[in-house]
Amino acid sequence: DELGLAAAILFRATNDNKYLLSAESYSNVSTNLWDEFYYGNVHPLLQVELYKLTQKKNYLDNLALKVNNYSLATCGYYHSTNWGSLPFAGNAAFLAALYHKLSGNLKAYNFAKSNINFILGSHEYISKDAPENFSFLIGYNELGGSYPKHPHHSAAFGKKVNAWTVYNNEKDKPGSETYLHELKGGLAGGPESECGNFKDNINNYVSSEYCSYYGAGFIGGLAA
Repeated sequence: DELGLAAAILFRATNDNKYLLSAESYSNVSTNLWDEFYYGNVHPLLQVELYKLTQKKNYLDNLALKVNNYSLATCGYYHSTNWGSLPFAGNAAFLAALYHKLSGNLKAYNFAKSNINFILGSHEYISKDAPENFSFLIGYNELGGSYPKHPHHSAAFGKKVNAWTVYNNEKDKPGSETYLHELKGGLAGGPESECGNFKDNINNYVSSEYCSYYGAGFIGGLAA
């Protein structure tokens, strides 16, 4: 999938047909189209690129199958995994937004928008750490429900002296230690179960881990 996407982009840059032939040779639908869309599986993006380059309907049909397989939890987001659930919701939103742009499919647009809204706080009570209107994006509080304050992120915590002791203090009593940096724009891992069980605690890497790729798809969906 990565080789196919790279070849498609090289064709777009060079107009050398050998790259398009290469991209199409890698595009045969296999199980990885149905795997979750994230940095380890960009097969759905290959379908997007090849449809834009060739206008062949089968690539758009493949993308439609992927997007139409998504569904929303009752509280308004796509929950596919308990560890880092929101990055996958953001990725799904991005892919649905791309499909909408190519097809005009309103259901896909509404799916994308619902996920983005949920991440930014348009939801009811999730847990004591994620009350109504709680934004899962650090620093964003337009709806007044607050946002994560205790990320599992060593650089944001920024402790150099007695770091393990200080970490344990913060773990046991969230808010007892001051973070050196606010991880503004960081997207939380998210609810550990569908529509529930979010823990804003430095020791919780399932709910509260923050990675450089977590927000990648979300940003694309937000732009759409």
